[in-house]
Amino acid sequence: MVSTALVPVGGSELSWKAFRHALEIFPDATIVVLNVVDPQETRYGEGQLLYDDEEYEALEAEQRRLLRKAGRIADEEFGRSVETVAAVHRVPEDAILTYAEEHGVDAIVLGSHGRRSLADVVLGSTSRAVVRNAAVPVTVVR
Repeated sequence: MVSTALVPVGGSELSWKAFRHALEIFPDATIVVLNVVDPQETRYGEGQLLYDDEEYEALEAEQRRLLRKAGRIADEEFGRSVETVAAVHRVPEDAILTYAEEHGVDAIVLGSHGRRSLADVVLGSTSRAVVRNAAVPVTVVR
């Protein structure tokens, strides 16, 4: 039985589809929505990463918006509440796996992404890493 399911969301349609799927298949579980902000995801200049406070603040604002959206979807579409977690980590899959391990989640539900390489067309790099390394069952929604 799944008492806690972790659902990483990044704002893509696939992540929202996975979120809704988790709410449907785990009606009695606590759903934890995790969004990871990469502190280095700002901008590049002349081949090097440049940190910009304004861009980072915009990333954090987007993170808060995504987590609020998850709460609204859960409430309005499913009559449920969810727990939300904002994380800052350079490697999203590491943040997902660490959270799952440290908080004893029973399952992970995430969307598949196809953006970085040919292998990612079927299963995104973050999803692939989570599937390979998670100690709990992982459902990938396409």
